[in-house]
Amino acid sequence: MKNPGPHYIAGFKEGNVEVFQRIFHKYYRPLYFFVKQLLDDAHEAEDIVSETFLKLWNMKHNFETEQNIKAFLYITCRNASLNCLSYRKRITSHHKEILHTLTEEEFISHQEGYSELLQQLETAIAALPDKQQEVMKMILFEGLTDEEIAERLNKTEKTVRNQKNTAIHHLRINLDNKKMITAVLFLLACLIEQ
Repeated sequence: MKNPGPHYIAGFKEGNVEVFQRIFHKYYRPLYFFVKQLLDDAHEAEDIVSETFLKLWNMKHNFETEQNIKAFLYITCRNASLNCLSYRKRITSHHKEILHTLTEEEFISHQEGYSELLQQLETAIAALPDKQQEVMKMILFEGLTDEEIAERLNKTEKTVRNQKNTAIHHLRINLDNKKMITAVLFLLACLIEQ
C-alpha cells in the first residue's frame, strides 16, 4: 500500500470492500493505540476508531489519495477523543455542582432513587416521538454533541437542536410530575452545555 496507484483509490471510492479491508487492517491498530493513549480507556478507543472507519466508509467518495484517507482517520480520531475528554470534564463538573448543593439527607435520597430515576428517564425517553428519542439517546447514552448527531443523521444542527429542545421540554414536564426536580436540573445542565 505504499504507492497503490489511482486504480486502488478508484476502487475504494467505488465501494470495493477488499480495498476498504486493506485500509482498515493497515490503520486500525495504530489508530486504536493513538486514541487509547489519549483517553486511557480501551472501550472508548475501540468505539471511536470503529465509528471513524464507519465515517470513512460513508464518505469514501471524497478521497483522492491514501494520504487524504490517513489524514482523515487521524484527525477524526483526535477530534472525537478531544470531544470525549471535554464531555467527561463537563459531566464531572456538573456532578460536583449538584453534590455541593445537596444536603446529606438529599444526597442519600438521591443515591437511593438513582436506579428508579434511570428507569423513569428511560421510560420517558421511550415515550418521545422516534426522532426526539433517537437524539436524546445519542446525547445521554453516547455523549454525542449536536454537531456529531447532525452528521450521523445527515440533518442540520438546527434540526437536531430543535428536536433536543422539544424533547427536553417534554422530559422536564414528565419528570417534574414525578417530583424528580434534582434529576431534571442535572439533565438540563448536561444538555444545555452542548
